[in-house]
Amino acid sequence: MKQINVHILILFAAFLLSSCSPKTVEVTQPSPGLGNNFDAATLQLDSIIVLPAAHELISTPLNSAEVAALDNGTQTLSTLLEEYFRGDPRVTVLNTTQTENYRDGYINTPLKEARYIGSKANADAVLMTTVYRFQELDGKEFGADEPASVSFDFQLIHLKSGVTLCKGSFEETQQTLLSNILKFGKAYKRNFKFVKGAVLLKEGINEKFPQCRHLTQ
Repeated sequence: MKQINVHILILFAAFLLSSCSPKTVEVTQPSPGLGNNFDAATLQLDSIIVLPAAHELISTPLNSAEVAALDNGTQTLSTLLEEYFRGDPRVTVLNTTQTENYRDGYINTPLKEARYIGSKANADAVLMTTVYRFQELDGKEFGADEPASVSFDFQLIHLKSGVTLCKGSFEETQQTLLSNILKFGKAYKRNFKFVKGAVLLKEGINEKFPQCRHLTQ
C-alpha cells in the first residue's frame, strides 16, 4: 500500500508541474507596413540571424564578481546557441566581431540595434537573448554550498515588419528533491545531482525554443 501511495504522489506531482509550467506565446499582429493580411502564424523564414547573448545590468549596483558572472553567463549562452542551431541552414549565429562589423558604429536601444544588425545582414528575422542572472554551482554534485541559478529571455523579431514573432523566458535555481517534490522529473534526469549553470541554460533552450515554430528545423 505504501508503494502504491508513493507512485500516486509522483504522478500527481508530475501533473501539477505540467499544468503550471509557463508557455511561450507566439504573437500575431498586423503591421502598417505590410497591411492587415500579415499573419505571423503562417510566416516562413528563410534567414535568421542570432546575435551573441547580452546581459542587462539591473538598477541595483553590482560588484565586479557579479558583473564577471554575467559575462560568463553570456559567453556560455552564446556557445550553447551556436550548438543548438548547428545544422539549421536558415540560421547564422554571429560572433562578437561579426556583430560589430554589421553594427558599424550604430548605437541605439538593444532592440533597434538588433533590427539594424539583422537588416544589414539581409536576414528575415533576428534573435536576441539576454541573461539576467548567472550563478555558478559552488560545491560538489551531491552537496552544493550554493546551487546554480540562471535567468534569461529571448525575442525573435521579424525585420521587415518589426513584429515580435515569439518570445519567452526561463529561470531556475536548482533545488533539492526534498525541498520541491514538483521537480522530481528534472532531478531524475540529472541523476539527482547538482549541475552547473551551463546545464541549466541548455535545459532552458531545449525547453523554450521548441515552443516557437520558427526556431525549430
